[in-house]
Amino acid sequence: MSNEKFGPYVIHETLGRGGMGTVYVGVDERTGDRAAIKVLHGGAARGGARERFEREIETLKTLRDPHIVRLFGYGEEPAGMFYAMELIEGNSLAELIQRKRDFTWREAFEIGLAVAQGLKHAHDFGVIHRDVKPANILIDNDGNVKISDFGIARLFGASGVTADGGIIGTADFMAPEQAFGDPVSPRSDLYSLGAVIYAMLAKQPPFRARTVTEALDKLRHSDPPPIDRLCDGVPTEAADIIHRLLEKRPRDRFPTATAVIRRIEALLESEIPDEEAFRIESASIETQTPEMDDYRLKGVASESAQLIADDETRVAPEPAAPEPPTPASQTKHFTTVAQDRKSGRYFTSEQEPTSNWRAHLQTGLIAIALIVIVVLIFWLPRSPSADTMFEQISAAVDAGQLDESGDKLDLFLATYPDDPRAVEIEAWKEELSLNRRERRYRLTMQLGQKSDTFDAVEIAYIDALRLIDANPEEAAAKLRALLAVYGPPDRLTGDAGRCLTLAQRRLEQLDKQLAETSRKQLAEIGARLAAADKLAEDEPEQARQIYQGLINLYGDKPWAWEAMEKAQAALEKLPEPKPAETPAPEAVEETTEKEPAEETAPPMEKPEPPASESE
Repeated sequence: MSNEKFGPYVIHETLGRGGMGTVYVGVDERTGDRAAIKVLHGGAARGGARERFEREIETLKTLRDPHIVRLFGYGEEPAGMFYAMELIEGNSLAELIQRKRDFTWREAFEIGLAVAQGLKHAHDFGVIHRDVKPANILIDNDGNVKISDFGIARLFGASGVTADGGIIGTADFMAPEQAFGDPVSPRSDLYSLGAVIYAMLAKQPPFRARTVTEALDKLRHSDPPPIDRLCDGVPTEAADIIHRLLEKRPRDRFPTATAVIRRIEALLESEIPDEEAFRIESASIETQTPEMDDYRLKGVASESAQLIADDETRVAPEPAAPEPPTPASQTKHFTTVAQDRKSGRYFTSEQEPTSNWRAHLQTGLIAIALIVIVVLIFWLPRSPSADTMFEQISAAVDAGQLDESGDKLDLFLATYPDDPRAVEIEAWKEELSLNRRERRYRLTMQLGQKSDTFDAVEIAYIDALRLIDANPEEAAAKLRALLAVYGPPDRLTGDAGRCLTLAQRRLEQLDKQLAETSRKQLAEIGARLAAADKLAEDEPEQARQIYQGLINLYGDKPWAWEAMEKAQAALEKLPEPKPAETPAPEAVEETTEKEPAEETAPPMEKPEPPASESE
């Protein structure tokens, strides 16, 4: 396909092929800019996909976030529908995982944080990705993380099948509700995010299966193996975040991407020590069976235990008599040292107080470390006081910056749910939801879309919005009808209820606007009626023209009906034209003689020929 053109882009090379299409490197022949060109398979044009394609792409073009691959445009060529997007020089996360790249838990969560930030931006605009997976997460050569193919899965409709018959989304990373055809939500993307972080650490998805059927069965009935069993060194808090993201029921997951961002940021900011070293040090002061030691020190027991034993033996003035190592002593070396320390086997009676002192010191240090960890976990992420947060939110609201306060509103309600001011915070949060919904409706209106994600109430509201500028009176009439049919706003819940609230607000705004406009225009109409009244006696024809003109201009305006009734009444009172204004008698006679002829002229009798034909 080299040198073939898609829009202004000339194809240079193939980047990759997938279930939905092929990606090429294209160069804009106008500017020389490089872009990634994704050409969808030919079957994508079936079943109304072209209309969905255009609607979704127009929405996706509005997304502007450093963690989302930008879309430049779209089109259609004989080879198929295509879209042009930002070209990322780097690797996909899938490629890094396939190369067995070892991710530390911090690296995995830093990537997860970037993905969550990109998802938050999209979710704020009502856009759900539906196919978050390692192949759609790109990392450029500078380490920047970007999500690609945003919303492309949706282009193939609600059937859940691609042009090639494959399931939309990858079963390994798909939320249960999506896999089984239930409605998806932003929490579906959050499940996929958890599966991606899991795969980075475990080098495998949460469920391993040979077939899609097997994967779906596990997705419905099984829990993934705990990540901290598969990977050493994963902190408990990190494992908890992953497993909450992977909850089967959407309501059990994090409510929003914002909540995920907050938890990951708190995790990354906390100074969690190396988990393996912590477990070894903790085990050194316990009396354990050999089997338990082997389980807890899997992979690092012998080396770490040898270091601890050497450190203790350096305290003795004389080395203990060496014993030939046995296989058991080599594999259970750490346990053997702990047991020997308890029996005092390696130390003389003169050294025992010193050994006890060191043991107590070590115990104390570990206890202090535990306290520090607990303080860091529970104190660092702690929010400001309720008073401080409320003052910050109030100041933002007063400054017209409510949109920037969403995170603080959520944090206040999560931290201080019983605070008396929580009611006011809830009201502001609802106001924020209304603002975001209004932006979504206006964006749909401006792009000329009719998204299938909207219900009848929302579609009617968007139709009314389209009329506001050109015909505000008709827009107000439609809003009144909408509220009459579906209202009042508190009768419905969710987005439909919010839409009715917006409709009521918009109607009140329009009524005020129309009242002000009509007040000014009625004053001008009154002045023209007064002028016509003055002309009525001396210049009746001029008065007639003014009255008739006012009726023609404002006769269909409800707010002007009273003035128009006055104009009509005045028009009917005007005297008949004076004789001087009529033609001369001869002309009148000619006219009167011709008028009957005109009335009986053939043009008025044209409807009769069909009747004569039927006769």
